[in-house]
Amino acid sequence: MGDAATWLHPDGMRFDYVHVLPDCVPEARRRELVAHGLNELLAPGGRLLASAYIRGTAHDRTSAQLLSGLGYEVVGESRPPVGDPRTPPSTAWIDAP
Repeated sequence: MGDAATWLHPDGMRFDYVHVLPDCVPEARRRELVAHGLNELLAPGGRLLASAYIRGTAHDRTSAQLLSGLGYEVVGESRPPVGDPRTPPSTAWIDAP
């Protein structure tokens, strides 16, 4: 068990891709989660992907809207076909600074 907003690889390894689920943490900690992924886990030139995991009206923002709302420049986004219950509602990505 661990906390995705504070986890570090034991050997300090960094990754080309980091995937986070911001809507699975309290809204007050979403910025912390994304910043940790970008600053502590992502390798230079890497890409952070953020997906919306929870479906429903309480979670009606896309991942791109969520990242933009946190002040990040979104460089790409994917969404499943409307009404497709098999996949997360959306995924957006930002590149390492």
